Amino acid sequence: MVIENDIAEWYFEDQSHRFTQYGMPETNRLLEVCEKCLPVLIEQRLLLPTKVAFDKSWRKFSSEHNCFKNFNNPGVSLDLDENCGSFHELCINKIQEQQSVNGEIFPTSLYITGSGIIYDENGKEELWENVVGIQSEIYHVHTITLTTKSYAWLPFTLKGKPQQKIYDYNAPRLEQVVKEVEKVMNTEVETDDHSDFVKYCDYRIDNLRDYDNNVVPIDDNGHCL
Repeated sequence: MVIENDIAEWYFEDQSHRFTQYGMPETNRLLEVCEKCLPVLIEQRLLLPTKVAFDKSWRKFSSEHNCFKNFNNPGVSLDLDENCGSFHELCINKIQEQQSVNGEIFPTSLYITGSGIIYDENGKEELWENVVGIQSEIYHVHTITLTTKSYAWLPFTLKGKPQQKIYDYNAPRLEQVVKEVEKVMNTEVETDDHSDFVKYCDYRIDNLRDYDNNVVPIDDNGHCL
């Protein structure tokens, strides 16, 4: 029900705030955007967050150039289920820990992962890892990207086997999450027409189809079978 690759993603821009420069205010904003969206996924139990991983690309202030430069800082993460305190506090503590070693550095992106509930064909709950994740980034605006590695939202498996009951149980849940995040972010979701795995249909996704509307079988790497 879950593969190693992302099969679909939904992109949102926080238009209420324009990026100025790297620093703690913008870092706080990066975390606040996540905090707005996390309850939506937790309520539908699509993401029960357990880990935050920071991207290796950070920014460090250069007094010589009087600006922020790229700073490679790989392998920074924290486990949410093994700590006390809020998501925001835990992230700030981890960032300050990195600053104590590397100086005035700030993250540009983070990814929140965990487990999630998928309903099988009998409506029974199954707990899977990496069902849905959240990526938050700083560009000229702060962004949120919802990603999924699961094909439970499709009427057919990636290889073309019918799974209508699984689709009926799960697709409305993902649709509701995308709609609610759109409201929380106060912006319209952005998607491509299709990915290597699926076709986007408003707030849902569908299997890739040929000209006769037959499902195109896809392997776990996004290649046609």
